[in-house]
Amino acid sequence: SASPRGSDPEAVVLDAADRRNGIVRRRLDAEKLLTVEDLADGSNLDATLAERAWATMRRESLAAGRPVRVAVFCDSRRDAAQIAVRLRSRSRKQGLRASVIVLSGDRRLREQGGTIEALKEHGLLAGSDSAPGTPVFLVATEAGEVGVDLDADHMVCDLVAWDRMVRWLGRVNRRGSGRARVLVIDRRPPGGAAARSGATDREAVRGLLAALTRGAAGEASASPAALAGLGRNGRLRERILAASNQTPLYPALTRPLLDSWAMTSLTEHPGRPAVGPWLHGWVKRREPPTTVIWRRYLPVRVDDGPAVVRQQAPDEVAAFFEAAPPQMAEGLETDAGLVADWIRKRARSVLERPEPGTALATGTAVQDADAPVALVLDAANRPAGSMSPTAILDLPTRDLGRRLGGRFLIVDARLGGLEDGLLNDRSEAPVSTIEDGWGAGSGGSPGESPPPFRIRERTDADRRARNALPAPDRWRETLALPRRYSQAGEIETWVVVEKRPGGGEGEIAGAIASEEQPLADHQARVADEAARIARLLDLEEADRAMLVAAARRHDDGKRAPRWQRAFGADGGAEPRGKTPGPVNLHILNGYRHELKSALDAEDAGLGGISRSDPRFDLALHLIAAHHGEARPTIALDGYDDMPPSAVEARAREIAARFARLQRQWGPWGLAWWEALLRAADRSASGIHEAGAAPRLSGPDPARRVHDASFASAGRGAR
Repeated sequence: SASPRGSDPEAVVLDAADRRNGIVRRRLDAEKLLTVEDLADGSNLDATLAERAWATMRRESLAAGRPVRVAVFCDSRRDAAQIAVRLRSRSRKQGLRASVIVLSGDRRLREQGGTIEALKEHGLLAGSDSAPGTPVFLVATEAGEVGVDLDADHMVCDLVAWDRMVRWLGRVNRRGSGRARVLVIDRRPPGGAAARSGATDREAVRGLLAALTRGAAGEASASPAALAGLGRNGRLRERILAASNQTPLYPALTRPLLDSWAMTSLTEHPGRPAVGPWLHGWVKRREPPTTVIWRRYLPVRVDDGPAVVRQQAPDEVAAFFEAAPPQMAEGLETDAGLVADWIRKRARSVLERPEPGTALATGTAVQDADAPVALVLDAANRPAGSMSPTAILDLPTRDLGRRLGGRFLIVDARLGGLEDGLLNDRSEAPVSTIEDGWGAGSGGSPGESPPPFRIRERTDADRRARNALPAPDRWRETLALPRRYSQAGEIETWVVVEKRPGGGEGEIAGAIASEEQPLADHQARVADEAARIARLLDLEEADRAMLVAAARRHDDGKRAPRWQRAFGADGGAEPRGKTPGPVNLHILNGYRHELKSALDAEDAGLGGISRSDPRFDLALHLIAAHHGEARPTIALDGYDDMPPSAVEARAREIAARFARLQRQWGPWGLAWWEALLRAADRSASGIHEAGAAPRLSGPDPARRVHDASFASAGRGAR
């Protein structure tokens, strides 16, 4: 009933037998009594929706003799946040302890994680037997339209496109067990402007609502049967099309575009456009969305004499966010313009704080207007600059939005500005962050996965003491950057990223273990895991042999003395593949062990795989790309075995190999092969930390779901 495009011969529809079913009939005829009200001149939509929702709750709770659940749907995420604030404030003032649940796409995922449980607890999921003990308000945007089987008692909403109105109406009295009241507030365009919202004709929506059958009290019937009846009316077909959102146009997806996106190790590519139009179509939006992340520790240095706070060097910032990359749970994605307006207000608020001793995560008092309070990362987690309060306020909101569009904004947690997972420029409360388990300590909150890393400020003595502990369940130092310097220029404290052994990704974190492991043992484990995965995928014997050969040689570059010293290996005769750390980035100097691994394998051969076999090239690429590099470039720094010009020539061969294999396998196929070796490497590391035997004869029962996903992916790729 929400589709404006008429009959589709492939659509699933109800036939006469379906309609005779008692449950279907009850849902089709569910009572939903609808009225429309024009927004009064000079009134705010969010204030009106909140006031009408509260009045509906009081009236219908009194009539029902019990607390009721009221859904408040609105088009604007900003309005949703303000409605929630208003309802909570009113609840506190009147002592009703009403529950306010927000379901919005621009809520931090950390807070969204508890939304489903809250919906269940308050009986807002269809078919729930839970009866609320207090009034409940569900404030939702487009996030509540699909994918969640919501069922409220009553609803207040603004006027939107017809297809969205139909979906919203489906979220009230969904099972047909009561009588729902629905109030629609129409915010007409000011000053006689054309009555349009985007590409949708508002007057057409009003006309369709007016066409619904009305009862004696003047309320329209908005049951599913009534809405579907409009769709079967041929005279209304054009009006339904005009009232509905139009399907956007999409640009053509071509192979050159896919190839440009696949070259992920290139920082810049003149032929690589933003992916948004191919995902969402050509839609009118000002900028790509921005993802805001709050952190207690930023990669900055603090000089005590005089007190100056500045961002670390770009390569150290890059290393910091490679060790502690943005996580989905800590991200809040929303419109770049909203973020720009929000951070300008927060920056102004910080500078106006009266307490001179209040310090930000940068380690500086809030009055330092030039200290960085936010860092910008591009979509690939690469540093794209820092911002101080002064720099933020110097940029107009529009220019700031352009700078932030499509990027990560990592802000100092003491900047505040978050309430119930939503941006709130008036909130002064410090924000819980992932670095200390969301305020619950290193283990995180009960019932959820522990955070993948933690960040601490430590002295030299503290670092040495902790790094000397061999306990396998302890956090291990993955990265340390100088943080605070004395007046004499000596390092006083470090900002330290720690991970549990076996839980890391990437060149640095992936090599940290609870104890040293010989390189030969690690590569043997990875080869066993590669063989097991190949068997589960039913790969051909030649492909299995290729994958195993790549696994046996993938970390050969760790034999280099530079790598062994940088990772604190004990200096024994046998090279180490994993160590407890800590890692000295200055010794490593950008060295990529994958580069040497691939070059050594090319020079020495890969066992029984003939150099004329196309699989030989594929194995070399998997070795070079197993940490995400070589697509098509790979870093050359720190390579000690040959002159730079010779290394550059070999790196060009690696890039050419990627191009050949990309043509042969396609973007998805080549990435799938890379994923197999990467999965074997990660799985073998986890087995080592769990203390499993070094040889595997079959799948571990605890990982059967993991294995099944591989098998499914393999069938699809082949």
